[in-house]
Amino acid sequence: MKISKVTVFILFIILSCSANPNSSIIKYDFPQQSVVKFIPDKCISPIHEPMKDLGSFFDKLVDDNFEIDFTHSEEVSYGKEIKKVMDKEHDYVKEGNSDLLKIRKILNNIEPHVSRKEVKYSIYLVNDLKTINAWTHSGGYIYITKALLDQVESDDELTFIIAHEVAHHENHHCDKALKRIKAATQLSRDRQLGSIIYGLMQYVFAGFDQHQEIESDLGAVYLTYKAGLNPAL
Repeated sequence: MKISKVTVFILFIILSCSANPNSSIIKYDFPQQSVVKFIPDKCISPIHEPMKDLGSFFDKLVDDNFEIDFTHSEEVSYGKEIKKVMDKEHDYVKEGNSDLLKIRKILNNIEPHVSRKEVKYSIYLVNDLKTINAWTHSGGYIYITKALLDQVESDDELTFIIAHEVAHHENHHCDKALKRIKAATQLSRDRQLGSIIYGLMQYVFAGFDQHQEIESDLGAVYLTYKAGLNPAL
């Protein structure tokens, strides 16, 4: 998630989804939970609708034709394997760093308000001064680059970014990604062919993943608000 997308979306919420846009005080009344049941029409561009429908079709196809399910322990196991890859690719800020302590404190303020109590979150500050990014994967692992941290202008904005990553788990987006991977590999015993098929699926799901980003933004509004900060800043 790029920081520019966060800024644009927050402005979008203020302009399009606020209860009273003419008021100097933004009245918080949407959403009321981190698990997003639907996205209001005024909060999604019509250009995303066809890809959302196509994405839903493929997810249903996977559910109907493949015996794929994940227990929480399996999700944690997959997360640990992905974390090993992350550890090889990234250098993390060491323990005791003030910025690391800060983002951990923010995550701790968010956690009491999540719906999926079984997910245990951990957050890492990546020693990358060039890439402005934050991401997450199965197992509750969250990563933020120093470049992103240097760009944020307030604790409210930083909380929104971390809450966005948490909201991906709240809305089971990581589970769906694992199902797609498993479905692709089941299509062939040939791992290389399975990888090609998964790559094609990723291309098809590009628009649908954007839909998930919007769900996570809406979930982050709730979590940021519950953490005591202003999701519109």
